[in-house]
Amino acid sequence: MGSAMSSRTGVPGPAGSGHGGVGANAAGGRDEGGDAAANLGVLVVRPAPVDLSRLAVMAARLARSLLPGDLVLLEGPLGAGKTALVRMVAEALGVTDGVRSPSFTIANTYQGRVTINHLDLYRLDGEADEDVFALEEYLTPDAVTFVEWPETARHRLIAAEWVIRMDHDTPDTRLVAIEARDEGVAARWGTA
Repeated sequence: MGSAMSSRTGVPGPAGSGHGGVGANAAGGRDEGGDAAANLGVLVVRPAPVDLSRLAVMAARLARSLLPGDLVLLEGPLGAGKTALVRMVAEALGVTDGVRSPSFTIANTYQGRVTINHLDLYRLDGEADEDVFALEEYLTPDAVTFVEWPETARHRLIAAEWVIRMDHDTPDTRLVAIEARDEGVAARWGTA
């Protein structure tokens, strides 16, 4: 099962979708991916199929590229490997607790060499839920924050340093693309 590519950035999208990004929804609504951070600047990893061992290598490099205060948006359908990637990055950053999906808790925080906030906004449904959830409390200058399903709260998110788009490729591989906000952020990837 393949995946279409966005003509704008070359980022994977669902086969036949006609939208840029993984599962982008032109109307801005929630779907199986979204495009919450359209128009980021620099593609540091072109869409490519990766298996778990290659994903671990990418995660370790991303961990070396991150700075406290970074916001990382994770886009892609259910089961694409977003939480697996966060788990690998967290391990590379010295987290010893088991990293699990925050689908029901909405947010998990882990301590390693840097604090990691891992949010899953999939279950937020509308502004009432957003008002109850204090998103801004997790976007701090001393932590790296990963947000799954960012399109749910796009209007409340600061500019992200990184957007990672993941999609299904085969049962054993995922398509992964990584964008950096600008050349300065992309340079961190280049030296990691």
